[in-house]
Amino acid sequence: MHCQGKGHWKRECPQLLSNPGMFVVEANMIFNSTSWVLDTGCGAHICNDLQVLERSRRLSKDEMILRLVDGKAVAAEAVGSLSLVVSNRIRIHLKDCYFVQNVCRPLSILARGGFSYFITFTDDHSRYGYVYLMGYKSEAFERFKEYRLEVENQTNRKIKALRSDRGGEYLSGEFIGYSKENGILSQWTPPGIPKLNRVAERRNRTLLDMVRSMMSFTELPPSFWGYALETAAKLLNIAPSKSIPQTPYEIWHGKPASYKYLRVWGSPAYVKRLVGDKLDSRSSLCRFIRYPKETVGYYFYDPAEQKIFISRKQYSWKRIFHRIADVMRS
Repeated sequence: MHCQGKGHWKRECPQLLSNPGMFVVEANMIFNSTSWVLDTGCGAHICNDLQVLERSRRLSKDEMILRLVDGKAVAAEAVGSLSLVVSNRIRIHLKDCYFVQNVCRPLSILARGGFSYFITFTDDHSRYGYVYLMGYKSEAFERFKEYRLEVENQTNRKIKALRSDRGGEYLSGEFIGYSKENGILSQWTPPGIPKLNRVAERRNRTLLDMVRSMMSFTELPPSFWGYALETAAKLLNIAPSKSIPQTPYEIWHGKPASYKYLRVWGSPAYVKRLVGDKLDSRSSLCRFIRYPKETVGYYFYDPAEQKIFISRKQYSWKRIFHRIADVMRS
C-alpha cells in the first residue's frame, strides 16, 4: 500500500489520488470541428523534454489536449517515439509520446499577452541584442527564424554560427535540420559550464536585474514585466559598454543613437484624448510602458480604462510643475 494503510490497493489509495500529478486520465484530440475522446484505459504517455523524442512532429494549436487528474487541461506541442531503458536493461519503446512544455513555468506571473518566457539573440561583435517574448519554450525555433530573416535582410549579411546552451529548444530535430540547411554552425556549451556562453548569460542576467529595478519603482501590475523587458533591451543597445569602443546601436546601425525621446519607464504623464464629449477632460493620467517599433510615439497604459494605446502628445509631471511655477511667478 502507498500510505501503509489497509483495505485498499495502491491504485485506489486516497493519498496517491489526491496528489495532482501528471497521470493523464483523458486525452481530447481535435480535428477541425470534430472532437474525439480517446480512452485507452491507461492514459497517454507524456514528457517535458523535446530532445528525447525520436521522429517527432509539431502539433497544431489545440490539436491534442491532455486532461490531468486535478482537472487541468494542457496542450501538447509535439508527438514522437520515446525509448526507455529500465533497470534490467530492457528497452521499452513508447509510441505517440506527447511533449508538454507548459507543465512547469519558470515565471509564475504571466506577462500581458500570455507570455511566460523570453529569448534573446545577441550579435557577438557589436553586442546588439534582440528580445522576443514567448508563451512556450517550443516557440524558440519560430522566433529564431523571425530573427534571422530580419537581421539578414537589414544588414545584408548571413548568420554563420549560433552559440547556445544545451536547452531542449535548441536540440530539436527541426532546429538542427534548419541550421544545417542554411549553413549555420551550431555551437553548444558543455554541460554545466554556462560561462562559455557568457555574452548571452550576462545579457539575460542584466536584463532581469533591470526589470526588477524598473518594476520596484512603479505602481504598475507585475504582469507588465514584458513591457519592462523590451524597454530594458532597447536601453542596453544604446548604452555604453566596457567591452566595445562604441555603443551596440552605433556599431550595428553605423550611426549614433538619439537619446532625446527617452522617458523613464512607468512614469506618469497626462496624455491628450483623441475622442470624447465636449465636456470631458482633454487628457487622462497614464503611465509610459513601452517604445513602439513601427511608429513614432509612446505606448501608454490608462489605469482608469484598462487600455494600452500609442500617443505622441503627452505632458510629464516635470513639465506640468514647471508650467505651474511659471504662472505663479508671473
